[in-house]
Parts: sequence; structure tokens; C-alpha cells
Amino acid sequence: MIKLLKYDWKRNASVILAALVILLLIQVAFTTAGWLKDWDVDFISVISILLYAMSAFLAFLMACQTFNYNIKAYSRRLLPLPTLYTIIAPIILLFLIQLVIALIFVAHASIIEMIFGEEKTMHLFDLNYFAFMELASIAVSYGWGTLITTLMIFLSITLSKTVEGRGGTFLGIVVCLAMFIAMPYMAWLIFPDSVNSTQYLGFLTLELTEAADGTMTWDVTPFDGVRWLVLLFEGAVMTALIYGTVFLMNRKIKL
Repeated sequence: MIKLLKYDWKRNASVILAALVILLLIQVAFTTAGWLKDWDVDFISVISILLYAMSAFLAFLMACQTFNYNIKAYSRRLLPLPTLYTIIAPIILLFLIQLVIALIFVAHASIIEMIFGEEKTMHLFDLNYFAFMELASIAVSYGWGTLITTLMIFLSITLSKTVEGRGGTFLGIVVCLAMFIAMPYMAWLIFPDSVNSTQYLGFLTLELTEAADGTMTWDVTPFDGVRWLVLLFEGAVMTALIYGTVFLMNRKIKL
């Protein structure tokens, strides 16, 4: 596993490091300009959050591209290692990159709070607004959702490699869309009372409140009222996705 992770890191290290440096430079320049020119802190916060979200999405695309390359790489497939490692290695790399992005976000949030003042900072950038368990529930829910999404994409990529030409690409896209539609629909059919609330987000419950002046506030309730049956269903789906991907890689994809 470590060898595969090092291999994936070496293939993507230059791109990853360059992207992180660019992200840092943009955030530093944008925040400094906003501070010197007295821009609205909400505007600075929203743009900064969008940049972090875009960076996390690019890391996700990198993981998918790495998996896509590895399943057809002749030297990679001949390694005497379990096929499962080919799935796990890019996922671990993805989470490590996103952890670094999260740490940069935390440092950036602290700087914004320091230079603009806590009373002017948006709640999303005010880490003191959230308790530790609330932040933990947000992180776990995000990781859980990212894992399910990644496994769906990986299975779709693997399916696309079972058919030569454009037909395989079309098959992968269709299967991917079908899974994204079918899984929440099946969860709704099996557990209608558990997934009927739009406030439920995995390991937390989000309650939005609109004040008289039109501003919105939210309260995060961590690990309370968790729909364990839904999570068990999603865990079973992830297990099936992993099994299906391994089966296809071992039986259907030709070197």
C-alpha cells in the first residue's frame, strides 16, 4: 500500500505542489488587497471559500485521473499486490491533499479573524463559532460523502474500460448518472422517514433560521439523531461498489 501511495505521489507531486502554491499566492494576494482597500469582509470570505472548494474539487479530479491511469498501466497491474490497493491508494492521497487544504483554510480563517475582527467575520470563517464536536461532525460527513462519490466514479471508470472505444465512455457516464440517481431514491424508498428531512446531512443536523432583518443563521447539531439505518445502507452500497470494481478489474479489463 505504501509503495503504491508513493508511486501515485511521485506521479502527481509536481502538479499538487504547484496547485497548492498557486492557491496560497492567490489567497494571500486577495486577502491583502481586501485588507488594504477595505473591502467587505463577507465578499472576501465568500470568494476565498469558493477558491478552497474549487481546489478540493480539483484534488478529486486528480484522484479519478490517477485511478483511471493505474487500472490500465501494465507495470502497475503486474505488481504482486491485492487489486483493492489500486482503489484505496488514490483515495488516501485524495484525503491527504484535502486535509492539507483544510489546514490552510484554518490558518487563513485565523488570519482573517485577526485582521478584520471577530465581530465582522462570517460564521464560516469564525472557527470559534463552532464547537469541536460540530467541526468533527462536519468533517466526518464531508469525508463520508466524498468516499461514496469517489467509489461511484471509480466503478464507472472501471466499467468504461470494459468496452473499447466511445461505447465504453458512454457506458461509464450512463452508469455513473444512474448510480447518483438510484442510490438516494432507493434510500428514500427503504427509509422514507429517515431521509425525508433536507436538514439531515450524514452525521449532523443543520437548522437554518432567518432573522427579522433577512439574515440567515445556522445551528449544527453533531451526531444527534443520526440515521444509522441510512448510514448502514450507504455502507453496504460502498462495499458493493468496491467489490464490483475489484471484480471488473480482475476479470473484465485486459492488460
